[in-house]
Amino acid sequence: MYITKVSISPVDAANLVRNELDRGGTKIEDHFVQSEDGKTMILMTYEEYFVRTDSRIGLCVVIENLTGETVVRAISSGGGRGALLKLGFGANSDYEGRVQRALGGVSTGAPAISVQKLATDGSARAEVTAGWGGTYLLTAHTDRVQLAHMKKNKTTMFPYDKIQTVSAKKETLHIKLEDGTEESIIFDTEPNCAAWLALIEREKG
Repeated sequence: MYITKVSISPVDAANLVRNELDRGGTKIEDHFVQSEDGKTMILMTYEEYFVRTDSRIGLCVVIENLTGETVVRAISSGGGRGALLKLGFGANSDYEGRVQRALGGVSTGAPAISVQKLATDGSARAEVTAGWGGTYLLTAHTDRVQLAHMKKNKTTMFPYDKIQTVSAKKETLHIKLEDGTEESIIFDTEPNCAAWLALIEREKG
């Protein structure tokens, strides 16, 4: 995912992105919504064929100024090659990079990620992908986070007082216990990952 603030209006940012993506890509949707107070959201979706993956890659671009500043998000999907690994060979990041290139002259940097405070009473839960094992349910308890496989009878406990290290990179959270047990947990979005990182760091401390 590529995300940035820009110094121009959503309409002007959308025009720059269109000029870039219309060359080679197929426009699927271009939707504009504006409220009475001038808040604007523009949704654009494209797809393009990439030779290196021998498949088409989708790109969703959302441009909005709901909090005052104009923010652009570009998220690609698909494009994997191979029955098991679904390798994209960098094509997805290249497609998102075209949005970055279009806005390079007006970008003011990525917005700060707002992290919500998650509860630790068992009500904070998230469906996540852990390693290569499929879909898991991550649950926050007062003394631990618990990673339960939703299809197999397998549960991994991460007591806060036994966690040696916890870190995050984009959508991936990595937890390691003092006994060497470790897991990489993939969230659907970077803010969700950051929220769980903040929870674990808070309880661990």
